[in-house]
This record gives sequence, structure tokens and C-alpha cells, in this order.
Amino acid sequence: MRLREVKPVVATGIVGAILLLLLIGMPRLAMAGGQSGDFDLYVLSLSWSPEYCAGHQNDATQCAADKHFGLVVHGLWPQYTAPRPDPASGKPSGWPANCRSAANPAPPEEAIAVWPSLGLYRHEWQTHGTCTGLAPDGYVDLTKELRQRFQMPAALLPEGRDQVIGVDQLREAIVAANPGLVPEGLALVCHRNRLAEIRLCLNRDGSHDYAACPAIVSNDNPCPDSVRIRGLGN
Repeated sequence: MRLREVKPVVATGIVGAILLLLLIGMPRLAMAGGQSGDFDLYVLSLSWSPEYCAGHQNDATQCAADKHFGLVVHGLWPQYTAPRPDPASGKPSGWPANCRSAANPAPPEEAIAVWPSLGLYRHEWQTHGTCTGLAPDGYVDLTKELRQRFQMPAALLPEGRDQVIGVDQLREAIVAANPGLVPEGLALVCHRNRLAEIRLCLNRDGSHDYAACPAIVSNDNPCPDSVRIRGLGN
């Protein structure tokens, strides 16, 4: 989207000074798109950290030599069941993003225990958290609760070497380890043939039960029949 050119305006005196201060202090909200709290379900996205770090070795907070993360929180995303026109661009979008927020508050203390880095938390809050209708503390608490509910199958326990597993076998193992999770509520995301993310769809009501994922979630970089899970040392 091309932004309309704004020509400089010269103002003098006290009024001009006040206008200049107001413009400098205004938050940059022009790219906001979506109405906070207006969505259909949640997607909990969990990232396989060794795969991320293979391409982001300069990210010291998550990928330094002394870090040995396996499955980590990427984010908790509000999601539509069907695409809607984006308020900013008019183009179809599967989710709201960058909803209006009066300020970008300091991260809650608990955030660093949920996300692998505060930088990732800040990005996720601004892009997705602002659209949930929750306060930052509530967003962090709900993300933590849903992450703790998810149980890791043995196939996803971190190892020092790569593993290869059939995609159906991996799906079955994840579903079997998590009561209430249906196969349609799980989406696996791969980079080529390597596992990159696990995405879980959940109702937005108070129970946050697992729910079927819409096609826009299930069809995002699906995995092939055979999946390679990168080891911690690779």
C-alpha cells in the first residue's frame, strides 16, 4: 500500500510549537488493521527452535551456544474462520493484525517465561495480542496456560541428532498425547521437509477447547509425507 504524500507545513508561534510536539508524540498507528476482539478462534503457534536457529544464528537470545530450546511459543493469534476484508488495505485477510492500541506497554514480567525472547514477545503483542481484546497480562497468562496444556509426544523430545518420521505418525502421536485434540485441530508447518511449527486451533470462549482449524491455517506450508525433525546440535 502506498502512503499518501504529506507536504510539510510551517507553523509559527506557540500554536505551531504545540502542534509540532503533538505530532512528534503521536503513536504510529496508521498501519492498524482489524478491530480488537473481533475474531472467531485462537491459533497457538509453537515453533521448533532448532529449525528457526538454523537460519537465525545471530539471534543470541534464542540461538546462542548455551541455549537448548526445543518447542517454544511463537505466538497466540486471533484468527478468522474465513477471510475478511482488511480495514487498512481492503484485501482479504485470514486474521486481524496491528489493531489500534494507545501505547506499547512494557512487557509483563511473566512474558520472558513464556516466549524465548522479549523481542519476540513485543512483536507478537503488537501484531496479534492487540487484536485479542486482552490486556498484556491477560494475553501472557492465556498463552502460558495454553502452552502448558499441550503435552509433548516422545517424537518431539529434543535430541542431538536429526530424526525422520512419517507425517501421519507425527500427527497421531501429537493427538494421542493431548486429550480433546482432534486431527482437524492440528496443523504442521514445514520448511521444505523439516518441521518448523505446530499450530493448534482453539475456541475463543472460556473453555478454550481444541477446535477444527480453518483451511487458511491447515494449508500454510504443509509438511510432506516424511518429516525431518532437526536435532539440537544441527
